[in-house]
Amino acid sequence: MIAKFYELHLGQGLAPAAALQRAQGWLRQATRGELIAYVQSAAAKHPEQTIRFSALQTSLVTRAAGFEVLAERLASKTGAGAGKPPGQTRAEAAKSQLDPAVSKERPFAHPYFWAGFIHTGL
Repeated sequence: MIAKFYELHLGQGLAPAAALQRAQGWLRQATRGELIAYVQSAAAKHPEQTIRFSALQTSLVTRAAGFEVLAERLASKTGAGAGKPPGQTRAEAAKSQLDPAVSKERPFAHPYFWAGFIHTGL
C-alpha cells in the first residue's frame, strides 16, 4: 500500500491525503492476481530488489500459514468471508491459491490491513 501511495503522490502528483485514500481503496479492492501482477511489474522496474519481490510474490501465491490463521480469525469475528470456504482443508485452500487467475480473493479487504494508516499535516 505504501508503494502505491508513493506512486500516486510522487508519480502522479496527488496530494498526500488523496494519494493515501486511493492507495487504501486500491489495496482493499485488489484481488490476489492483481497484487501478484503489481509485484511482478515492480520487480521488473527494480531488479536490484529481486529477492524481496520474490518473497512477496511467494507469500501472495502460497498464502502463508500466519496470514491464513489471521484471516480466519478476522472472518469469524466479523462474519466476513475472508477465510477458506467451509469444508475446505488447508491443503485444498493452498492449492486453490496457486493460480492467481482463478483466485478472485481480496486478501487485504479487511480494514485491519489498511485502516491504521492516516495522513496528518498540510
